[in-house]
Amino acid sequence: MTKGLTALAGALLALTLTGCAQPPVTTTSSAVEPDAPAGPSFKACLLTDAGSASAGSPAQQAIDGLDRTQRELAIETDSVTADSSADYPRVLQSLVDAQCSIVVALGSGMANSVEAAAKTNPGVQFALIDAIPNSAPANLRPVLFSVQESSFLAGYAAAARSTSGKVGVFGALNVPAVTIYMDGFVQGVGYFNQAKGAQVQALGWKVDAQDGTFVRSDSAPFSDTAAGRTAAESLTAQGADVIVAVAGDSGQGALQLASEDSGLKVI
Repeated sequence: MTKGLTALAGALLALTLTGCAQPPVTTTSSAVEPDAPAGPSFKACLLTDAGSASAGSPAQQAIDGLDRTQRELAIETDSVTADSSADYPRVLQSLVDAQCSIVVALGSGMANSVEAAAKTNPGVQFALIDAIPNSAPANLRPVLFSVQESSFLAGYAAAARSTSGKVGVFGALNVPAVTIYMDGFVQGVGYFNQAKGAQVQALGWKVDAQDGTFVRSDSAPFSDTAAGRTAAESLTAQGADVIVAVAGDSGQGALQLASEDSGLKVI
């Protein structure tokens, strides 16, 4: 299941307009004339991981949002990729050196590097999508989405469709950007039980312990179909007949399993 960050373009637009100071008390919206002259020189830049921009992925949606920013605000933009986590500091500094006014980074894995870059370069604005740094200097803004609300609905829907009385969820990695979905799923199942007087069991995630079922792949937890199938099989073996996959392309493994088992449903 890929993340639906459809609000990301708007977030990038807002960040471009307001910078990374404290969020404004009020917000307004207005049409942007296509031929409006550009304001003061401004350059918005994006950092993603190499190979992460598959169709519908958060990285691709971020790139699309950056493109929209360029069209609608008539500003300069740039998008670069890092080959590995070890490359983050160098690439971040290269964007600073390229006179980027704001640098947007995507994902919890970049949090420490972005925090360090922001502290080293107080004159540049930074935004960290989908993650919270250990500390945020004035020029660094975390950008988060209430994704647990969508997975809450998925949990409710899963419980409503289950005939075995057991539903399951698995994730790609035990990181906040993934587990917040799993929290919402379990809470949605719990609300269904409360509303309907049911006793559907949620497998694959324990909210209190923050522990559960994950894709077992050392190299590609978000794109290992076989490992995703194995994670789904571990839930069906416990009786789950509806499964939610929070694992990117690894979730395709759960779909493969469902194509062979007419009693299994996958979200």
